[in-house]
Amino acid sequence: MADAELDWEMPHGDLYVFRPARASWPPSRCPAPARYRIFGKVDTGPEGPAPEYSEPTHEQFQQMMDERCPVPTRVVREYWVSRYRLHRRTVPDYRAGRIFVVGDAAHVHSPAGAQGMNTGIQDAYNLAWKLAMVQRGNVTGANADTLLDSYSGDRHPVGERLLKATDRMFGVISGRSVAARLMRRYLGPTLAKTVLTRHSFRQWLAAPLAQLRITYPGSVLNSEDGSDWGDMPAPGDRAREAAVTID
Repeated sequence: MADAELDWEMPHGDLYVFRPARASWPPSRCPAPARYRIFGKVDTGPEGPAPEYSEPTHEQFQQMMDERCPVPTRVVREYWVSRYRLHRRTVPDYRAGRIFVVGDAAHVHSPAGAQGMNTGIQDAYNLAWKLAMVQRGNVTGANADTLLDSYSGDRHPVGERLLKATDRMFGVISGRSVAARLMRRYLGPTLAKTVLTRHSFRQWLAAPLAQLRITYPGSVLNSEDGSDWGDMPAPGDRAREAAVTID
């Protein structure tokens, strides 16, 4: 995985997914001109796992780009570049007494979909106001325990769904199964040229990636399940954008 400045003929501002024999190699744009976020799968060599965690030299990184990019590409500079092993881990509960885990301490997964940082921030936000309520004495006794327990009840299912989603995305990007290869070679390009060009579909796809559809309908803090609320936001739903007038 790397951030690098590339000198090539491709227009800046787009996501490119290349299909080399060994793994996908998708450069996606960064805000700076000619700067891209690049990631791909690299096989472990016969010398063992240690080099997998070492930082490639400029020459090694250039060789990777030469092997995977279908157009002549010169690596002008690397802002950072690293090799790492993917992990998929979670914990059974985000709370154990006075100990709470958030972010990567609670769920570790592939970077596919770029969901990790936002998920960790939402973990912290969900926990912070509950801790503040207890610390200030606004909630005490058994109610305080119920409030703090609701953090894991709210966020653990979100983390589980995240792990499943990133597994699927990374499987499509780098999987070696027949289905994954067919997806990359045929179905993926077809979808990119047809479905992904539709504004309505892009909006539908962006909402879960932006984590705008996360709700807590089963939270113990909900006084009602919202089943008869119709089209109105129910307990645990994301608050909608609206103009508010204060008299």
